[in-house]
Amino acid sequence: MGSQVSETTNRSYAKEQERPATRLWGRELWAAAAAVIAAAAITWVTKSYGVNSPDNPAPQTLLPQVTVSKPLVRELDSRLGFLGQFSAVDQVELRAHVGGTLTGIHFKDGDIVHQGDLLFTIDARPYEIRLAQATAQLGARQHGLSWPSPSFGALGN
Repeated sequence: MGSQVSETTNRSYAKEQERPATRLWGRELWAAAAAVIAAAAITWVTKSYGVNSPDNPAPQTLLPQVTVSKPLVRELDSRLGFLGQFSAVDQVELRAHVGGTLTGIHFKDGDIVHQGDLLFTIDARPYEIRLAQATAQLGARQHGLSWPSPSFGALGN
């Protein structure tokens, strides 16, 4: 039993002694890999962005030939045409209080109208005739005259 304890103790002691060496070697490996990656990145940046050494000057590029001409002067149509639909913001339904024939329409479709604007004119002649009849009847009644009524008996005699 004593030999087993000492072997187990010796193995665990040996493993503890090996770990620091393994950790140290792993750290050195990571540091070396980081240095190689940094050197590769610096080399790539230097070559790709055209940083040139004094031994290797930048190549001379030729300037392109440019042809110049006078601008054309033309009349342009400044009107633009668009397809679309318009709809009114507010809609009002119009109904006449009296009947009659329209003699005038004082707006166009799509015009903006305000309260009190004259929209339509109705033929006034039928109303003027009725007004004249009513005025005549009123005047006759005020003076005591009566309107003759047609009777068939008066014509037969």
